[in-house]
Order: sequence, then C-alpha cells, then structure tokens
Amino acid sequence: MNNKKILLLIFCLSVVMTLIWFRKGLLFATAEEGMPFYSPERSAQLFGSLWVDDGTGYSSPALITQFPLMLILKYMNLVISNVMGQAIVFALLIFSGIAGTYLLVESLVRDKKISLISALFYFFNLYAMSQVWVRALFGAMFTWAYLPVFLFLFIKSLKEKRWIWIFLFLFSSLIYSYSYSYLASILVLWVPAGLWVVFCIVTEKKNKERRRLFAKSLILLAVWIIINFWWLYPYLVLSTKAYSAITTPSLSFESLKAVSGNFPLQEILQLKQKFFFNSESNKDLPWGTFYESALTRIITWGGFAIVFWGWIKSMKRKYWMFFTTLLFVGLFISKGTNPPFGFEFFKVAFEGLPFLAILRNSYEKFGLVFLLPYSIFFAYGIVEISARITRPINKFIFLGMVSLAFFGYLVLPLWIGSVFPDYYFVSVPSYYEELSEFLNKDTSDGRVLMAPMLPSHGVRYSWGYRGDEPSRYLFDKTIISRYSNSKYYSEIYSGLIDAFSSKSPNLEGILTKANVKYIVLNYDIDWEAVGAVSPEFFKSVLEGRNSIRPVGKFGNLEAFEYIGNKNFSFIESLGKGAPSLVYKKLSASHYKISAMDSKGDFKLIFKQTFDDYWEAFVENEKIDRHYVIYDYANAWDIDQKGDFEINIKYNVRPWD
Repeated sequence: MNNKKILLLIFCLSVVMTLIWFRKGLLFATAEEGMPFYSPERSAQLFGSLWVDDGTGYSSPALITQFPLMLILKYMNLVISNVMGQAIVFALLIFSGIAGTYLLVESLVRDKKISLISALFYFFNLYAMSQVWVRALFGAMFTWAYLPVFLFLFIKSLKEKRWIWIFLFLFSSLIYSYSYSYLASILVLWVPAGLWVVFCIVTEKKNKERRRLFAKSLILLAVWIIINFWWLYPYLVLSTKAYSAITTPSLSFESLKAVSGNFPLQEILQLKQKFFFNSESNKDLPWGTFYESALTRIITWGGFAIVFWGWIKSMKRKYWMFFTTLLFVGLFISKGTNPPFGFEFFKVAFEGLPFLAILRNSYEKFGLVFLLPYSIFFAYGIVEISARITRPINKFIFLGMVSLAFFGYLVLPLWIGSVFPDYYFVSVPSYYEELSEFLNKDTSDGRVLMAPMLPSHGVRYSWGYRGDEPSRYLFDKTIISRYSNSKYYSEIYSGLIDAFSSKSPNLEGILTKANVKYIVLNYDIDWEAVGAVSPEFFKSVLEGRNSIRPVGKFGNLEAFEYIGNKNFSFIESLGKGAPSLVYKKLSASHYKISAMDSKGDFKLIFKQTFDDYWEAFVENEKIDRHYVIYDYANAWDIDQKGDFEINIKYNVRPWD
C-alpha cells in the first residue's frame, strides 16, 4: 500500500473518531480554556491584542497565539456553525498527529509497517487519552498533533536542499500557533529537535557535513525565532511578571513534588497516571474501575514488554540511539521528582531557571517526548515478534489480537466517546444570546458585572457546563465575571465582593470606579458547588437602591442597570482645568484621545488595570507621572493647555 492510500485511511479514521465524539452535535467546552469556540469572532477580538479586554483587563502573552486559529474560524462561521468548525479542527488534529507520526517514522526507518503501527499507537494509547483528550486543553491537543509534524519538517529541512521544506517548517508555526499557548510546547518541540542535531553531528564522520548541519540548524532556529517574534518577544518581556504573580520557584517545586506522587515510574512505563486510572485517587472517573481489572493491567504491562523487546531487538538500527536518547530524556523529565535524581534535578533547575516552572506538572507537560519514541519501539516490538511467526494465519491472528487489545479494548473510551464526561459537551441556552443582543444596544463602554461573584475562576451551570467562567465568550460587552490573580484586578473584584457581602452603602462608588453599568444575576450557576453566595442574596442587595433599576429578564438571567454614574467611559479627566475628551478605541491596547479646551493641570484616568506598560503620549511626548487610581486603574498628571491629542498604548512590542 502506498503512502497516499495510507494517509487516506488515516484521514478516514480521523473523521470517524470525530463523528463519534461529536455525535450529539454539541459544543466541546470545559476545563481551564472555557469555550473559545462558542464565538470565534469574540475570541479573535479578545486574543488579537496583548491586552485582554476581560474584566478590568490584563496581559497574557500566551493567549495571543490563539488568534490565528480564531481568525480563521471567524470567517468559517460565516458558512458553518461553531460546532461544525470545532469538529473540523478536532478531525484535523487527529489526522495531523497520526499522519505526522507516520511520515516522520517512515522518512527515517523506511518501513511502512513500523511507521503505521507507530502512528496508530501515538493516538491509541493511555497517555494521549488521559493527558491530551481528557484534560481538554486545546493547547495540549495542538502540541500532541504538532510534535511529529514539527520534527518531520525540521529533519527534512536539515536533510533536503529544497526550500519548500524550510517554508513548510516555518509556515507550520503559524498554522499550529495555538500549541504555543501551552508554553511547555517550546520545550516539547525543541528538545527533540536539539537532540536530533546532536545525534547527527555525533554520528556524522565528515567534519564539513557536521559544520553544515550545525550551521543550518542554527539558521533554522534563528529564522523560527524571527517568524515567531510576534508572540515570543512579549512572552519573554512579560513572562517574569506573569509567573511571579502566581508562583515562585519554591512553590513550583512543591507543586511538582505533590503531583509527582500520581506518576511514579511504574505508572509512566504503562503510560498511566493514578489520578486517571485509580478510582481511589479519583472517585469521578468516567470509566470507573475498568483500568484496575487484571486484563487491562496485563495488556498495559504487556505493552511495556513489547516496547522493551522492540528496544532490545532494534539496537542495530540506524536511528536507535536517537530514539533511545529521546525516550530516556522524556522519561527522566516526565517522572518529576520521583527517583532516581528527580528531586535533586528539579530543585536546582527551578531555582536556576524559573522559566522551567512550566514543567511543574512534568508528566502532563513533557510526556509527549516520552510517548513518541515509546510508540516507535512498540512498533519495532510488534514487527519483530510477528517476523518470528512463520505461518501466515498465525501471524494474522497475532496482529489481529494485538490490534484488538491495544487499539480497541484498552482505549475503548475513545471509541465509544466515554473518554469525555457528558458535561464536556454543551448547548448554550438561547437567552444568553438574547441578553447579549440587548446589551449591545448600549453603545457606552460600561462594563457588565456577573453575579453570583465567584471566589475563583471555576463555575458550574445548570445546563451542564463545568469549567472556567465563560461569560467573556458569551457576551460582546466587557464582562467582570471571575476572580483573577492579576494584582489590581483581584483587588477591585474582591472589593466588589466585600461591598455586596456587607451590603455596603459604598457599593455604588465601587461600581462607578469599576465602570460597571449593568449587573446580571445568573440563576444557572450552581452557586453552592463553587462556594459562592446565592443570586437571591445579590438581588436583595440591589433592590431598594435608587441608583439601580431592573431592566429585564432573559430566561434564567436577570439584568439590572446602574444609573448612578453619568459617564460610562474608560477614559475621563479630573481637575479644575480638565478638558473635554473624545476618544476612539483603535484596539484593546491603543486608544486615541482628542482633548479640547484644556486649562492645564489635570488627571487623565484610564479605567483598565494598572500596568507599567501602559503609556500616555501628548503630541508624541511621553507623560512620566503614571500611578494607580481607584485601587486598580491608571492615571497620569498632564499639564497642557488648549486642544491636543493623547495616545494611550500598551507598549510592549516596539513595532506596535
């Protein structure tokens, strides 16, 4: 069978798996990423800038990498539904992971049987099932799909003299840019690539060829950095501040040490993790005790035995050392602080390189580097065993039993769709869109506060959704709906919670500072499950206040309008000499303001979360006096008379 037919079969398999998973026609939305596929247009608007206009605003350098996909889906949504668009993405991801592995292995070992078995195992295994699909993180899915493609194109770019391979290698970074939102992907992709370069240089006998390989690999890395500079640069600039706000090297190490107990060496060798395959560690497993049966344990340990046999019997193969190095590097990093030497290695690594905090769940983040060579050695083992079976019928029976055991029974949840709990797929009630349309009629910049207010960012809805609070995707208006670790944002959110909890007479003052115009009570929220206060309590606080009036009910959503503020704008001026202001939002990170009839000496207030990278320019001259006002917002002191122009920019990238 030629490669085209094999790739066609892989494509058909990808479509079948997607149809099984999306058979109910619902949107896949859960976990930390929420529902960005609900409205790709809204998601593209949110992630098209370094400054995310959510809540009172925050910077997130990783989120901008999601923009290319959401922009594509935005235009696809003109002709197909959001569910169809998402299903197409899933099918292409599955195809990419399987086909990419096939092409990678076939280009190295020149054996279609080994290549196809490796490719199938890369998808049909317990690691991919639990760490990629069940975790429901789109960044992890993209990284799983991109790793074999990335390595295939990188190797081709080094080996071949045709420029098309370099173009495809660089272009793929844009197509798979969503994977970079999963920051560990940088290591997952480039550690194997680096090991390949080392392998080639060590095994190459000609010094001239060694120098060529080394130089070309450096050029590829440099050009990759340039191509990806649009997200790499802000990440490098902002990452230290972003990570220091939520963790420290010691906290990252303690976190890794705590989770490492879930994946001791014996679990990793079976591609398992206690949390997903041990009912004592997780009572809510969708497959119950299925993976604790004697049969499944025999199969998983049998799989490792096949891998070990393949590793032994392929020692004389040309690329055995590369695959072996990749396997053991992946295993060592993936096992976290488990022995041998895991505790000592990560203790030093986290202290010396805080960037490595992205590995604080090492098995989840880096396990793909272990899985890829594991799949290849599994294929070697199967082919070596089948080669020892002389009778064709016995060989057929053996391969059939192996396929049934490893690609069928062991990953049965993938085939029947139970890999995803029912709440992973949702249908958003129509009254959310009705409320959004109502709010969109208001052209002011007033924010919308969602209640009950949450003590964290997770939420449960009565219509099935569980995951990160999704209101930023459900409504076009700027929404304050969840707690954030962002320093000043968290303070204004906590202040609002305290004001409601104490029924403070100063509630209106905080609403004014936060630029809140509407309060929406959401009766769909399972407020007890998330540790919040009931919507009825919030309603009791709102009722009876002259400055707040009900404006309508939309299904289980009830909207109130705060009318105590005359000017719902993100930008205002204070002081005796304050000018009149008219502003235009050019993007989430750039506002242009026309100041008229200034008498001089006034405060310019910008109601986005304070950040040192917000800068104000009067006629291209930067205003130096920048400070916090209203406990969260930005303010500048300006002494300028007459009419003039002011630009406020989130100035991270020099070219913005």
